[in-house]
Amino acid sequence: MTDDQILNTILKNTYTKSSFFKRMNILRRYLEHYFFKEKIPLEKFLANLNLPPQDKEALLSWNKDLYSSFTLYTLYKQLDHISKAIKTIPNITLYIPIDTTPEDREKLGSWVKENISIRSLLDLRHDPKRIGGAAVVYNNIYRDFSLHHFMTKNKNEIMGILDDYQIKTAP
Repeated sequence: MTDDQILNTILKNTYTKSSFFKRMNILRRYLEHYFFKEKIPLEKFLANLNLPPQDKEALLSWNKDLYSSFTLYTLYKQLDHISKAIKTIPNITLYIPIDTTPEDREKLGSWVKENISIRSLLDLRHDPKRIGGAAVVYNNIYRDFSLHHFMTKNKNEIMGILDDYQIKTAP
C-alpha cells in the first residue's frame, strides 16, 4: 500500500483529529514493538492496552496490507509522511457547548464524511458560550450559529423589546 492508501484506510473510520493522532501513536507503538521487541499479533498487543473499544475496533479493522506496508527501514519515514499529509486534509473545527461521547463523535464524523468530504477530520472543541448552537470553522471561515452570538449581535434590539414589554406591563 502507498502512504496515501494507508491514510485513506485510517480515515475511513477515524472521525476526529484527536482520534487520528491517538491511533497513529498506537500504530507507531505497535510497529516498534513488532520490529524491535517481539513479533506478536495486533490483537495480543491491543489486549495489553487500556483502550476504548472504538480505538481497538478501528485498528483491528484496518486490513493486513496496511500493517505489512511498513518495514523496519521505512517505518518512521512513512509515519512521518502520513502525519504530515494530514495537514492537507480538510479540517472542520466545531465549537459546541457540550462534551461529546464516542458515539456522538462517530455520528458527527460520519455525517461530515458523507456530506462534506470523506477525507476530512473534525476538531471538536468544548465551548460553554455556544449555548443553543455551535460555531464552525471550515476553509478558514468562521461562522457562529449559537444563541449567544445572535443575542450579542442583536443586544440593542433585544433590550428595546424588553424595555417596551416592561413599559406595557408596568402597573
